[in-house]
Amino acid sequence: MGWWPCPDCCGGGGHSCVNCNGGSGPSNVSVSVSGISNNTCSYCSSWNGTYVLSPGVFNCLYTTCVSLSSPYCSGGLSGTATVIYVDLVISSSNIQVNFEPRRTCLNPFPFNSTRTVWNDSSFSGDCSPGAPYTPTRTTGPSTNFCDYSSATMTVTF
Repeated sequence: MGWWPCPDCCGGGGHSCVNCNGGSGPSNVSVSVSGISNNTCSYCSSWNGTYVLSPGVFNCLYTTCVSLSSPYCSGGLSGTATVIYVDLVISSSNIQVNFEPRRTCLNPFPFNSTRTVWNDSSFSGDCSPGAPYTPTRTTGPSTNFCDYSSATMTVTF
């Protein structure tokens, strides 16, 4: 018997996720982003990289918030550090990734104008280790601080 609140998912598989075949999601998810380039903000290209997401507080949700050592360029605000907040939601027929540079990891909602949303509707329940997906950017950002026109994303379970 496992520990609360995850009594049945921690032994051999991953996180409980009803939308994955067998009801067990991955232990973590890697999200790799490339092709973000600078526009009016000279730090955007530093946001390219791989982000490792851990199970969140809800079923089929994975999150991370990573501090980066570059100033924040959003809404005319500046600071000493940028964080990148990333979450991934596995639904029955889609993987959605929210990617957002912001000032703090606290209170990730509501999202702001720097958020980009990526979707892969080819998802069919395969959450097995190594399963790759290539979501495409479907919305955002509504600011022009960074150039996402050549950005790509790969999600690996």
